[in-house]
Amino acid sequence: MDVKTNPIIMEDQFDVMKIDHEAHFDRVSRLEAVSRTFGLKATLDVNTDIYPVEVSDSLTIALSKTLELEGQLSSDAYDATVLTRATLAERYEYVCHGTVYNVQAEKGDVVNFYISFGGLLLKLKGQIQKLGGLDLGNRVYLLIRKQ
Repeated sequence: MDVKTNPIIMEDQFDVMKIDHEAHFDRVSRLEAVSRTFGLKATLDVNTDIYPVEVSDSLTIALSKTLELEGQLSSDAYDATVLTRATLAERYEYVCHGTVYNVQAEKGDVVNFYISFGGLLLKLKGQIQKLGGLDLGNRVYLLIRKQ
């Protein structure tokens, strides 16, 4: 029997509070955003040349273990069929694949996860219970759409 699982590790609505257009690279801006439901804080590099974002934009940001709708994990090899079949990517406007490269615990149950998407970085800070599906070395997809 094939059991369907939810591939989404975390999904929430984030309000963009600040944008640094001079952060590091041409065409890349560093966003600071706060989630509405889980109280997460995100610092995220976005290629704003292809995905413009403004202060006060509302973004749905999700992290997923896979793009497969039924949650099956994909292999490490590139699969060109991802562009021609139904996947989670169809539900979002900006998609990146990356690796959790650092985890830092703070006081209490607060943790910082650092994820690199080919040099574009995400720092996600929040309660470990809200981010329990993440661990050092995990490969994840970042999925974003505007509200």
